[in-house]
Amino acid sequence: MIKAVKQNVAFSAVFYLVSAVSIVLYAVGLAVDNGRYALLSMLLFAFSTVAGAFTLTHNTPKDFARKAMYVNAAVLFSAFVLLVIQLTFFSRHTDVYTDVQNGFTDPREYYLAHYVNLVPFNTISNLYIDNMDGEGISQAYILYNMLGNIFILSPTALLLPALFKRMNNVWLYVITVFLSSCLIETLQLATMRGSCDVDDVILNTAGAMLVMGILKIPCISKTVKKLLRQD
Repeated sequence: MIKAVKQNVAFSAVFYLVSAVSIVLYAVGLAVDNGRYALLSMLLFAFSTVAGAFTLTHNTPKDFARKAMYVNAAVLFSAFVLLVIQLTFFSRHTDVYTDVQNGFTDPREYYLAHYVNLVPFNTISNLYIDNMDGEGISQAYILYNMLGNIFILSPTALLLPALFKRMNNVWLYVITVFLSSCLIETLQLATMRGSCDVDDVILNTAGAMLVMGILKIPCISKTVKKLLRQD
């Protein structure tokens, strides 16, 4: 068994090396302000880390496998947090300092007028639904923004319960996601980066609830627990 563990460590080291390289590439993407490059680098990091985790824990003692999967989940969650920060604060420029116009002279006043929505379902109705015909705004842009808001926090449905047992409680998980989304929107308002939109909170929470609901289906839940070595 010890020999198997050593072999797994050797093979998984290759995947973890790719993970390390992808983090460097991610940093480069941020440095050159290339959001797509940074996103692809983070996806490569996630894939290689997951591959390394399964390689490391294959046919190994349960205690070792459980601890290894926990460490990998923590690493993935940390990377996920960095990705969310990059997507919500550094890949969506509001240009309030260079785009002040239409009679607005104060950047904060301009931001509040153009990038803040506190009316529930206003953006969903006026931006997403009313423009689905593609005449005003391209359908690709609408789908990218809508699906992005729905699924941006959905990985937490897998990562948070893997790290914290209490997060297996659906309502506690939903409240955590809701408050996290509110925090993101509040910070966007404070920093004037991205848009502060109550509909983002609605979509973020709904998407996370959807994925959590799917993961709670008995056959899927059993498979996930087996993969995470929690059975």
